[in-house]
Amino acid sequence: MTPSQVINGVSHQGEIAEAFRQVFQSHARPNNMTTNSHLQQQFCALYGSYIGDDLKADSAITVELVDHAVSELKRARAAGPDGITAEHLLYSHPLIRVLLSLLFRLMVMYAYVPDDFGVGMIIPLLKGDDCDSTMADNYRAITISPCISKVFEKCLILVFHPWLNSDDLQLGFKKGKGCRDAILTLRGIIKHINDSGSTAVLCALDLSKAFDKMNHYGLYIKLMERNIPRCFLDVLVCWYSKCFAFVRWNFFVSQQFQILAGVRQGGVLSPTLFAIFVDSVITKLR
Repeated sequence: MTPSQVINGVSHQGEIAEAFRQVFQSHARPNNMTTNSHLQQQFCALYGSYIGDDLKADSAITVELVDHAVSELKRARAAGPDGITAEHLLYSHPLIRVLLSLLFRLMVMYAYVPDDFGVGMIIPLLKGDDCDSTMADNYRAITISPCISKVFEKCLILVFHPWLNSDDLQLGFKKGKGCRDAILTLRGIIKHINDSGSTAVLCALDLSKAFDKMNHYGLYIKLMERNIPRCFLDVLVCWYSKCFAFVRWNFFVSQQFQILAGVRQGGVLSPTLFAIFVDSVITKLR
């Protein structure tokens, strides 16, 4: 589909990129600043004395682990802001894996993430063919993250997976799970209720902009409740403190804006973190 030449009443491609930036920037802020401040205070009170489970994560990030993470990268995908694709890493000299393993070990050891790891490039994509293509609100933000940051995230998932699990009834944001599993479960429950002579009453909750509105401090607190190793939490806090994005529209890019809420769009670790964030809802429903 050819991109619309007019968005929100402006026709200059650079101004269109800025129009999208304003829309997406408004989504990347906490819903309630009072609640955000309360959670921030709660997190700071716990963070100073937090230790977590003991794990020498830096030594767990081996060359073999990095090689496995690289091999799992999806091919034929657009390059991120750094211009690097999965193919660059897949067909690179084996020494690159060694250097990446050393880099990742240092990042975990010193709880520091490079600034470029926090920058995402947003490509606006029309939500549907029947949507008005001239309104920015009718576009979803498809964010492309740096390829090397995805390798690092895959390594983190492999090393810290014992602390990153979620309820079996959480059927979203998991590999091999999806809507079909939720529908099958729902139909089975309704059939069981109806076969017993009762009437099933359904309640559906649509979490609008849920990925974009997740509170960072709330996520940190939930991870601490799992007693996740301090090194993982430190890396995450550093990473989310430097999350920025910019919009690309044709050959024009917008100014960068900071991501103050939500998981990192386009991040490999993001679905897992969001599943952890909403996991307590399923636990309470049980």
